[in-house]
Amino acid sequence: MKIRLLVFFFMLIFSFVNAQNIDDGLIGYYPFNGDAKDESKNNFHGKIYGEIESVEDRHGNENSAFLFDGVDDYIVVPKGGSVKGDFSFCFWIKPMKSKSGLILFKGENCPERNTKDFKGTSYQIGHGGRSRKCYKAPEDEKNVGEEMNIQLIGKGGRADGKRISAGTLNGKVNAAEYHFYCWLFDSKTKSLTAYKNGEKISTSDLRHYYEMGYSNNCQTIQPSDFPEIHQTRAPLQIGAKKSYCKNQDEIVGFFSGIIDDIRIYNRLLDNCELNALLNDLGTNPKEFISNKIQQNISKWSQKDEYESTAEFEQRITSEKESKTKEFTRQAIEEVANSINWQCGTKKYDADKEAFTLTFNNVEPFQLKVPRSEARQFGDNFDQLEYLNPSFSIGDAPNLIVDCIEIKNPTNGKTYKYGCESGMAELPKGAIKVKSKTVTVKMWDDQKEDGDIVSVFLNDARIKKEIAVKKNEHIFTIELKEGVNIFKLLAHNEGDNPPNTAAILIDDGTDEYQRVLSSKKGEFAELKIVLE
Repeated sequence: MKIRLLVFFFMLIFSFVNAQNIDDGLIGYYPFNGDAKDESKNNFHGKIYGEIESVEDRHGNENSAFLFDGVDDYIVVPKGGSVKGDFSFCFWIKPMKSKSGLILFKGENCPERNTKDFKGTSYQIGHGGRSRKCYKAPEDEKNVGEEMNIQLIGKGGRADGKRISAGTLNGKVNAAEYHFYCWLFDSKTKSLTAYKNGEKISTSDLRHYYEMGYSNNCQTIQPSDFPEIHQTRAPLQIGAKKSYCKNQDEIVGFFSGIIDDIRIYNRLLDNCELNALLNDLGTNPKEFISNKIQQNISKWSQKDEYESTAEFEQRITSEKESKTKEFTRQAIEEVANSINWQCGTKKYDADKEAFTLTFNNVEPFQLKVPRSEARQFGDNFDQLEYLNPSFSIGDAPNLIVDCIEIKNPTNGKTYKYGCESGMAELPKGAIKVKSKTVTVKMWDDQKEDGDIVSVFLNDARIKKEIAVKKNEHIFTIELKEGVNIFKLLAHNEGDNPPNTAAILIDDGTDEYQRVLSSKKGEFAELKIVLE
């Protein structure tokens, strides 16, 4: 059976941005694939201290991230991490406690015990505590420990010199969850921008302090007064920092949790590049899907301690094929969700009257657009709407687009690629099946948050108040010839509005997947056409 994934969008509007090589300006890249090697072209490799554990990354790949114990684990990169002018720092973290410690530190802390050869500090990034004006918290403010902070030190490299401190106000980092952070510094405006999980942290939620001096002689400075970042000969340290303060141990600020995929750039990343890093699969889609299937089959094939040998063998024999299909579908869906439609490229062939469209994780495809409409299509590329895409995986390294509708809202015209004959006559958003009896699978494909729905078919209620959970709720429905209306009534909106349920329709030949969302008391519907 061919597995086809339909990702349903009511309407998606995307913008077009010219692509840039994601490795341009990359001066340090630490994927932590079992070692501390720099996989940028600079080869600024790190040395591991302590017994850092190599663990699974966010994709489930073994030996692909580092777990720092918060006690004595850290990494020293003797020559790495130097930035000047614009820069971008990006990394994944999975904290194990509310104040996890330092992530990146370039420099030496305090000159007291190293006066003759004090190299100074360039920057530090950490998780825990707050950025504080003049190193002193306001009396009416509690020290919220779960937030991210950064400090840039100007020429001289002293903590009491000219500096920029910034911290997130509403950027709480939940422990035991992966988070993707990027800090960007614009040297012209002397301003910092922070991104969490691909979303820009608003200006109102990001405090900036431009200042110099300690608490007893603190002075506010203008952003324009901040000089360039101090250039230090001190090493880059990951997961802790070396201190020369009289009242501190030699190594302090140990990070507790997982750090992965640290990237350091000597330029500003754009939105498309940030999105690409957020959705990076670590390999090509075909290999990613294969790895995911193997991981899930391996876990599923483990014998439960309460399962008899006969039951185990029966389960493996009777369910392995269907489970492989299910895991394949889930893996394709995960890749489909990583596609960044807003950052595609286009090239028109006037002789063939077709655009070649290219997006991340998708094989390029040609969309027929008449020459009389091509210029308007191209000029409005940033306003196109991508509807009802379906995907499959084959011999190519990327997903294959089986069908997609692309609408130009400026003239209302819709262009179809790969859609089977007769799709144009289907009701908008409908699927076409070949069997009167179809299997329906319903589950929560995001975080289980307590959504409850009732199921209706052709205005008759067939399922009452079902809790949408991670585990699939499976049932069959009998269709009439022609158009059938499948609807979900939202009884609530759970913890994460709106009410959302993933639906898979299996007619024995093909599988079609949609995500239906609605507000409390409203219906979300799917039209199913029986040939």
